[in-house]
Amino acid sequence: MRRAALSERAPDVQAAAARLLQHLQREQQRAQQQQHPQQQQQQHPQHGVPCARLLAAAQDAHDVPRLFLATLFLANAGNVEVVQGPPLTLNSFSVRVLSTDERLYRALADADENFLR
Repeated sequence: MRRAALSERAPDVQAAAARLLQHLQREQQRAQQQQHPQQQQQQHPQHGVPCARLLAAAQDAHDVPRLFLATLFLANAGNVEVVQGPPLTLNSFSVRVLSTDERLYRALADADENFLR
């Protein structure tokens, strides 16, 4: 019964991760289109999507923690990399897409019996 109560309140991390990954892809593509042709040849952009653009995916204030949880989940699965900003700065990190393969994070969730579903 306690597990059922937890799952009712728990965010759907996989759904948030899928939505966030799509948002990051769009943002990264938009940034690449604004780069010089020489820089567009890079497989992974040097800088990822800045924190402010990451937060643009939030539908409301309650969505922000879900986005950060989904970001950590995707980083743990190998879909994204969190790029640290300058030392002692707030909100200066960025997120770089490494793989859009949903199987990475889905396999991670399926392998963990305690994962929130």
